[in-house]
Amino acid sequence: MKNHLPKILAIGTILFLAGWILLRPAPPPSSSSLPTGWICFPQPGSVLALQAIDTTLYVGSKTGLHAFDTSSRSFLWSWNQSGKLDRIRALAPAPANSLWIAHESGLTLKTPSGETSFTPSDGLPSKRVNALAIAPNSTLWIGTANGLCSFSENTFSPCPAPLSSPIVNALAISPDGSLWAGSISDPAGGLTIITPSLTSTIFSIADGLPHPFVNQITLENSDTVWSVGGFFEKGAACSWKKENGAWKIHAIWNSKNGLPEDHVRSVFRDREGDLWFGFENQALAVCSNNSVRLFSKEDGFPSTEVTSFYQDANGVIWMGTLAGIVCVTPAAAAHFKKHGRSNPLKQPTLATTHGAGFN
Repeated sequence: MKNHLPKILAIGTILFLAGWILLRPAPPPSSSSLPTGWICFPQPGSVLALQAIDTTLYVGSKTGLHAFDTSSRSFLWSWNQSGKLDRIRALAPAPANSLWIAHESGLTLKTPSGETSFTPSDGLPSKRVNALAIAPNSTLWIGTANGLCSFSENTFSPCPAPLSSPIVNALAISPDGSLWAGSISDPAGGLTIITPSLTSTIFSIADGLPHPFVNQITLENSDTVWSVGGFFEKGAACSWKKENGAWKIHAIWNSKNGLPEDHVRSVFRDREGDLWFGFENQALAVCSNNSVRLFSKEDGFPSTEVTSFYQDANGVIWMGTLAGIVCVTPAAAAHFKKHGRSNPLKQPTLATTHGAGFN
């Protein structure tokens, strides 16, 4: 018995530590290095996706699914399906208070009573699911590392329309019903706009796209769509508008306009009409009052990268970063827009023609 006692004690210690790690209370939000009104919640770690349903903000990260109550600005819970939800890349609402979850190992539907997961054996083009979009007819569009498909009436159907690249990294649906698919591949990446009749128009560098890597597509309103992307230090943000029945690049935003870098990771326009940009290496910038207000790690921001934005019913802006969630109150945002470190704002490059000259 004496010979086994050290082993028993060691095993007991390991089990105790494992239980403590799993059951310990979540750490409180951190704001020690942030200005008043800015709060960092470190629980999610590297955030890749946000989806709000009523007052619950769902957060997809490299560690699983997390939830916040936006009305009280508090962390609720974490879930990773027994370790199966690694690298959640996209989220989308589903009927009956359910949630679609795109991740590295497939697609999962989380319902109040349980969950169902889908893999290539069920009809997915690839187990790596990168992007989701819900069409007006409730069809779910799914972008994967090996193509695009739809899910309707419990059936997966491959999209027959040509794509700029099979690596679909971003999806969005504009008010006219067109499906926007952003790809990351060099040199064949780019953006594909697919009509409801499944005809497609492909935009590459030759067509004016600043970079073949499209990281995110955001619908601003019925008239404007944004695509952002890049790789390493290169990239830009593009606003798109419909002219004479066709979508075209309207303006290009990058460091020439006062942004701190060219590789734009995310974009969002708040209710005051100001543009917020998230970057790969320089965190955050807000274009307001003819200035570009800058906020990076040197100013106390917890991460170099901002992946996503959301503004709740109370006007609080939530940001996904590689170091958790950062939220900022309306008063703190207004103060930042007036007093933050700044660059002069220069007008964006207007794409007056469709084609050469915008490489």
